[in-house]
Amino acid sequence: MLVTGFSEVSAQAGPAGAGDAPNSAPCELHVWPTDKFVVTENLGGANLGLAGALLDDAMRLKSPEGVTEQLKHQLDPAEQSRIITDVDLAALFKLKGYRVVMQPAADQPTWTLDRIKSDQPIFKARTTCHAEMAIISHQYLHQAVGTRLRTFIWYREYDGTKPKVRVLDTTATKAADFPAKQTDQIAASTASVQAAFLENLRKFVKDKLKR
Repeated sequence: MLVTGFSEVSAQAGPAGAGDAPNSAPCELHVWPTDKFVVTENLGGANLGLAGALLDDAMRLKSPEGVTEQLKHQLDPAEQSRIITDVDLAALFKLKGYRVVMQPAADQPTWTLDRIKSDQPIFKARTTCHAEMAIISHQYLHQAVGTRLRTFIWYREYDGTKPKVRVLDTTATKAADFPAKQTDQIAASTASVQAAFLENLRKFVKDKLKR
């Protein structure tokens, strides 16, 4: 029994140099974790006729709601904030002279299509050099060939009022021990999905920001 416990990219060259900015840094990277979690199944067996459909039935999640609850608890906004703080996001993003400012997940805007495409900053009281990253959602993607945690990220770097870097994309990493099916698997499940989130941040830098 299970324990409950869109891609658009337009990135330009970012600033050179490593992060490690003190609290008095003149520039700020504002980050919003997310409280939105999605479970999606894409088994694909229907294309293989009756045998494929039977395979789909055998592999189908018994409790998608339970998986969603695990995501909410094991990767809640507080845990996302801890992981982002521990990794030193400004240094990871190679933003020299920036300090990271964590914002409440509830302060994210309502993500309509127009808002997602917009270059308007979320945070109004901005410093001259300013960057924003909003994690729009985490998605657990259940597939016949493996399962992954997909993280959907909205990112902007501003030079004055205009964004000089704009990225809207997803990254995905396998979370091998997620979800837990028994209570003694919860610790491994938690470690697995949190490690996948951290790897998604690293992939975002390498594959999307090209840094």
